[in-house]
Amino acid sequence: MAQKKAAGRLQGDNNFDITNYSEEWKKLKKIEKNFQTFSENAPDIIYALNSNGSFSYVSAAWEKILGHSTDQVIGRYFSDFGSPTEIEMFKDFYGLLKNSKQIINDVDCTLLGKDGTSYYFSLSGSPLLDSGGNLTGIIGLCKDITARKAAETALKESEQQHRIILEVASDPVIVYDRDFKVTYFNPAFSKVFDWTLEECQGKPLKFVPNEKQKETSRMLNQLQSGDSFSGIETCRNTKDGRIVDVSISGAALLDHFGNINGFVNNLQDITERRKKDRELRYVAYHDQLTNLPNRKAFYRAMENILHRSRWRQGDTIWALMFLDLDKFKQINDTMGHDFGDLLLKSVAKRLKTSLRSSDDLFRLGGDEFTIILNQIALNLDVAAVARKIIQEISKAFSIEGQQIYTSTSIGISVFPDDGWDVESLVKNADLAMYKAKEEGCGFRFFTSEMHRNAIERMNLENDLRTALDKNQFILYYQPILSNHDKIIGIEALIRWQHPKKGLLFPNQFIKMAEDSGKIIPIGKWVLKTACIQTKKWQTIEPDLFVTINLSSRQFMDPTLVDFIMKILKSSGLSPSFLKLEINENSVTVNPELCITKMKILRKKGIIFSIDDFGGGSTYLSYLKHLPIDILKIDQSFITNLENKSDREIYKTIITLANKMDVKAVAEGVETSEQHRFLTNQGCREMQGYFFSKPIPGEKLSKLLRKKNNQ
Repeated sequence: MAQKKAAGRLQGDNNFDITNYSEEWKKLKKIEKNFQTFSENAPDIIYALNSNGSFSYVSAAWEKILGHSTDQVIGRYFSDFGSPTEIEMFKDFYGLLKNSKQIINDVDCTLLGKDGTSYYFSLSGSPLLDSGGNLTGIIGLCKDITARKAAETALKESEQQHRIILEVASDPVIVYDRDFKVTYFNPAFSKVFDWTLEECQGKPLKFVPNEKQKETSRMLNQLQSGDSFSGIETCRNTKDGRIVDVSISGAALLDHFGNINGFVNNLQDITERRKKDRELRYVAYHDQLTNLPNRKAFYRAMENILHRSRWRQGDTIWALMFLDLDKFKQINDTMGHDFGDLLLKSVAKRLKTSLRSSDDLFRLGGDEFTIILNQIALNLDVAAVARKIIQEISKAFSIEGQQIYTSTSIGISVFPDDGWDVESLVKNADLAMYKAKEEGCGFRFFTSEMHRNAIERMNLENDLRTALDKNQFILYYQPILSNHDKIIGIEALIRWQHPKKGLLFPNQFIKMAEDSGKIIPIGKWVLKTACIQTKKWQTIEPDLFVTINLSSRQFMDPTLVDFIMKILKSSGLSPSFLKLEINENSVTVNPELCITKMKILRKKGIIFSIDDFGGGSTYLSYLKHLPIDILKIDQSFITNLENKSDREIYKTIITLANKMDVKAVAEGVETSEQHRFLTNQGCREMQGYFFSKPIPGEKLSKLLRKKNNQ
């Protein structure tokens, strides 16, 4: 037990002298007081942290600079007062001091004042360690460098603004304050938009067109949020109201605290570029010949209208018309491509005048056109438009001083009944157009049956390509009789002995032969075969003639005249025993060429007849010019002879033929009553089922011998 031996000393096992301790304590208290005085009067913040990083002490400078009282700071952390973007930095600072146990100087940071103002500091720290080297706390200094940072930021902002102005000096640049009043714009701006800085400075500049107000408001909101934008293509008004196409870029201008104090816009004048873009876009989406929207524009328009229609779910009905010109290829081949182009331009003009302003017309290429009929109520509306188009196109075209006639076939598909996508609607309208062309009815609406027929037609077309080489064609002959019931001539009629479908008649394959061009070699085979056979039959009937149909496509063949004369020579058949029949299409597609070739062949002794006379609408305008010898009266008049009007028409045609010094031939005679009427009217040549159906050659040989008493 310790015992008191003398004043100021405590004796015991340790023999501790308290007098020395008291002196040391006094010295420490004095140092502490001096430190406290220094700390509380220091311009920079002196701080101390506990081992967990929380504040254990801050000097009075903290409250002077940042506004927080000591009580509001003690026990909290640097990150509680720092900028949100620097939270991790403060954690790293503490972690580095703790782990490295070394002094760290001059770390820039931002602390927020009590009023939210940002202050910049240079942060230093020194770890406090116990005798075992363990961290017991941190003491350090926060030096206020806000003034220095402000000076650096101001200098940087000044340099940046001058740099921006210099970089965009060739383009208009305008600077606004926070209220979007003009503070500056460069000479390039004045040059493009005509305003001077003096008349606009300090005022809002109203040069945004009305239709661009909403777009501009979005851009301003973006700038006010501190976001920049670039390359937004729009337009602005000049001082005199002229529109200038521009590409706008914009950014917010920040002060040294990062607060927005203005805005800058760069406006690149793209008027010329836009003009060239529009020209290129026009070329890309328009047909150069007719100036109509082209195939590319058509498919884009179809996608757009389908998108709108699907969105409205059955509230929309519209129609697609697919049309082309009948016999255009023959016109193009005969008259030349320049002539054909002029015809297409004229057709395009007429199509425009036939449509409503709400409808869309396109040229796909060649003689193909499409029309989108918008907002229709009934199929009758579509039919009315189709009839108007057909009527307009059927009128004569005056091309390079020549009158030319053509016609059009139109296929129609209707949304949504005939398809919900582009491919289906186009394919179905195309099928309907082909059906209209095949039937010669002008226009047809799509039906599901057409799709099945199209497959069959495709297969038949493939077979037709090799039919001639495989000797699948044969000729049938229908007798032509005098009024004395003597066979004086025959009409050669082609048949196709198809290996699977059996015997096919001309109406089942001649049209596709014309479309594919196969009619030329097939027609030559018919001419050669018929002439050779007729020459053989002349041993039975020396004055027997043969009548052969010529299609319009054959008439356009430049080798036709030479080929006919070559066949007549090789077969030995006299030209006077060859009669060539032409129909309405042959006459009206190219009247001048038709008449020229007819005159050449007629001079050589070949006889011409007009087939199905009275069944068309354009014959009379050409009849007086055609070098013809025979009128074959359309059988529709004979079929309806019980009708008084048809009887009178028939009498008129026969009278017309007699006055023109040409023969009138009746075809389609089926009854004895018809035979008697025609004989009484002075018709001297007839053919029809009343006398004989078309029959093969071997049967005709027997009939010739029987009828002509041989």
